[in-house]
Amino acid sequence: VTGALVEKLKLPLVDGGAISDGSGMKGRRADGARNRSIALGTLSFNQLTATVLGEGPAQEREGEVYGTLGFELFREYVVTLDYPAQQLRIAIGQLPAADGKQVLNYRLDHGSPHIPVEIGGVVLEASIDSGNIGGILLPLSLSNKVPLRAPLQRAGRVASALNEFDLYRAELDGDVRIGEIAISRPLLFFSDLVQAPNVGRGVIRSFAVTFDQPHMRVQFSRPHTEK
Repeated sequence: VTGALVEKLKLPLVDGGAISDGSGMKGRRADGARNRSIALGTLSFNQLTATVLGEGPAQEREGEVYGTLGFELFREYVVTLDYPAQQLRIAIGQLPAADGKQVLNYRLDHGSPHIPVEIGGVVLEASIDSGNIGGILLPLSLSNKVPLRAPLQRAGRVASALNEFDLYRAELDGDVRIGEIAISRPLLFFSDLVQAPNVGRGVIRSFAVTFDQPHMRVQFSRPHTEK
């Protein structure tokens, strides 16, 4: 949650522990905020401690963001981020067994789901990151390990809540494959911000992405109107 929400709701502060970003650099300790309950529709989560990060919006406006719901908050549920339908669905149940096509097994690393992806013929493990508004972000160290159509170009700077790094880009000479999904010659971004490949909303926004956390599976489904 942001400092603005702590002030707005008069949440009591406690020790929130150590925090870091994907770079693993310059971590620090943060305050925590105790919250008696969070409700999403008819679902509620009780007695939570949230990390306080950032000041937040200066005034109330429609669309202002006061915090983030973390992946592991839903660890007992099957959760679907349906981007084409603009829906969040939370259910009890399970996905079918992984088939390596539409349903993949994943593992958790620092609270983020990681799946195998193939980038220009190179098999890597990548995190699925709905908080990344871009497409595919790779560690800068991988720029000489995947086939690129041209040398890297400077693309500005990229920042987390803790650090800021140079950003580079180049078009892949090949495909990115996630299960049966194939993306031909995508624009890749590179930065020391991440230590592992990162697949963001620029890729997953075309799908309904369902996470079965109890069984650690993820499914990518296209809208029914698509062939």
